Formats: sequence, structure tokens, C-alpha cells
Amino acid sequence: LSLVYCCCRRHFADRAVLPAEMPKVGSIPRSATVAWSSSNEHSGLLAAGTVAGAISDTFDSTSHLDVFSLDLQGGAELPLVGSLACNDRFSRLTWGTKGVADGSLPYGLLAAGTANGSGQIVD
Repeated sequence: LSLVYCCCRRHFADRAVLPAEMPKVGSIPRSATVAWSSSNEHSGLLAAGTVAGAISDTFDSTSHLDVFSLDLQGGAELPLVGSLACNDRFSRLTWGTKGVADGSLPYGLLAAGTANGSGQIVD
């Protein structure tokens, strides 16, 4: 998974090819479905859930929900700031702002659709 400047995450999310003038700012060495933090306070965070149907180069069959920081000073790979082992792989992932305004959930909620058809909510 390669990342380009944040401005393209909304404008080019549905395109198969990103414009050549958008430079790469970092990468995450895995196949994942991703969601950007939607709160202004934590806009530099990216959640990545192990995608359903993918096989890694090490044939690892585990599933994780990882949170990375968009640290532009950190080098080629984005720094991992949190990880959660999960029972199922992910089909979809979205990050909402529920609880951010009142402080009850400072990072909001992650909602995931899994490969087995169930849903998961992570705070």
C-alpha cells in the first residue's frame, strides 16, 4: 500500500491510477483495506485492516487492525502506533467521528465489515 499526499485521498480514491505529479510520502508493506481518521484533531492517522482474500508473501493467515501515523519525517514506512489482533479479515473499513465532539471517544469509532459477513465496532 503506497500513500500519496493526503489531498488525493478524497479526490482520486475511485481512480485506478493516481496522477504522476503526486509524490509518494510513505508506504505500508501489506494488503489492507484502509480508513483515514475523520476528526480534525487526528487527521494524520490511518487505519489498515488485513484485507479478505489476500495472501502475504510469508503466507501469514492472521488478521490485524493497525493504526499508522502519517509522519512525513519518519522515512519510507509509516510508523505503527497501535495494533489489534482480530478473528476475521476485513472487507470494508470506515472511521467515524462519533464521540469526538464531546470527548467521550477522542479518536471516534472504526466500523468494519468482515469476510464472514459480520460487523465490528472498535473504539
